[in-house]
Amino acid sequence: MKSSFWRGLIDPLVRLSQGLGYIAVNLFGGWLAIRGNANAGDIVAFFLYIGLFYAPIANLARIYEEMQNTITSASRVFAILDEKSEIVNSENARDVGALNGDIEYKDVYFNYKDDGEIIKNLSFKIPQGKMTALVGPTGAGKSTIAALLSRFYDVKNGSITIDGIDIRDMTLQSLRQNISVVSQDIFLFNGTIYDNIAYGSENVTEDQVVSAAKMACIHEFVQSLSAGYQTIVGERGTRLSGGQKQRVALARAILRNSPILILDEATSAIDNETEKHIQSAIAKISDKTMLVIAHRLTTIQRADQILYIESGEIKERGTHSELLKKDGAYAKLTNSSV
Repeated sequence: MKSSFWRGLIDPLVRLSQGLGYIAVNLFGGWLAIRGNANAGDIVAFFLYIGLFYAPIANLARIYEEMQNTITSASRVFAILDEKSEIVNSENARDVGALNGDIEYKDVYFNYKDDGEIIKNLSFKIPQGKMTALVGPTGAGKSTIAALLSRFYDVKNGSITIDGIDIRDMTLQSLRQNISVVSQDIFLFNGTIYDNIAYGSENVTEDQVVSAAKMACIHEFVQSLSAGYQTIVGERGTRLSGGQKQRVALARAILRNSPILILDEATSAIDNETEKHIQSAIAKISDKTMLVIAHRLTTIQRADQILYIESGEIKERGTHSELLKKDGAYAKLTNSSV
């Protein structure tokens, strides 16, 4: 609004003063010419002088307008940069190095501000190298449970431990170095496919990038492109389909080789045939502790443990076959998705 105000004020003022200058030259120059004190050439010269005089002033006015826009934008950017994170390292936080990935949620409660409890009395374990899947209706709190593990939020009561260490006693950097996340909302940078896969990993070789791409079932597609792995994907991966972006992100997570892998609807935009290949590849990663969130139940049938979450609580738990035998909420969800 400020920028628009000054733009609406300065530009007309500059034009008005320039117009008044032409009028003044016309009147005063004409009067001098009538009296024989000036000729037509002098008057024309002064018209040109006015144009030369006001051109820099008009440019200064435009620069001032641009400065107003820049100041407005910069103030918003710096407001975000100056925002203090609510999640910070505790005084006794330590670098835990590489973890094994033995996860435990103990009596966890969580709520956003004062909106009521989103997670209630949540307790479960994910042994090292095992897969636990979270299923349930939209808004049940599944993604929040995963976000708590990465300390995007802190629990209100209870605790989350990895290898017996409370995650609040770890530095944020060392905690998140042990976790790779593939979410439904994929972010790719405006660079090459190779760079997007390698992002987040240090000292990787081309063979490692290709191997990760093969496991994520994206290698054949990349090979079909004229520039191969050097293909530019566009801002946020606009040149790729949703499924292709998810497979690039999955390859990135596999290459990172973190002991803990979170898949939050990571195969939602992938066709059934490709999903089978990816699930087969994921099944071979026996050394990763995985927390998987999925609405497509084919994604999690091989999970070592399935938790049915509703209203932030665990309503059912067991393997796919065990839950089907119970004929409860999970069985109904399975039958409705067939």
